Amino acid sequence: QGSANHDIWAVHVGANRNATTNYLMIGGVHARELAPVEVLMKLMNLLVNGYGKDPRITQILDNSNVVFMPMVNVDGRVMVEEGDAWQRKNAAGVDLNRNFDNHWNFEGLNVPSSWLRGVKDPGSQIYSGPRAASEPETQTVQAMFHRLKPALAVDMHAHGDMMLWPLGYSYDDNPHTPVFKAL
Repeated sequence: QGSANHDIWAVHVGANRNATTNYLMIGGVHARELAPVEVLMKLMNLLVNGYGKDPRITQILDNSNVVFMPMVNVDGRVMVEEGDAWQRKNAAGVDLNRNFDNHWNFEGLNVPSSWLRGVKDPGSQIYSGPRAASEPETQTVQAMFHRLKPALAVDMHAHGDMMLWPLGYSYDDNPHTPVFKAL
């Protein structure tokens, strides 16, 4: 549940629960970003309805598990639906995208000082919270990530017109950089 007690759903799509390859699809981290939730719901529908009909979809679902968390920030989304169209953070006022414990508050990274001010200011749109992984929404995503150990995790957002790949906080290439560049 989120900080205002709305349930955070995870939906498993797959034909073989014993498959060892897992994919994690996350959306709705920022409340006002409505499109990622809808896109992930459409993708779930495509996979479910394509199973047994589309050979690629059938192969994927026979050999892997796809777990969707289409709306992580349910409490914030409810606030948007109730008229607060610019709500970005969760109900507790934390930018969930900045609350994860990996490099929380840009620890160990060389970033502009303006970034550091924003994450530490509760009035900022990018306030990272009182401590790393302080929010139930963040804890839920991290628990799912640790449970699944996904071969691929996608955190879909609606703004930026870009694709970031691991490690999103580094300029160093990783072994899969050519694949991500091709995408």
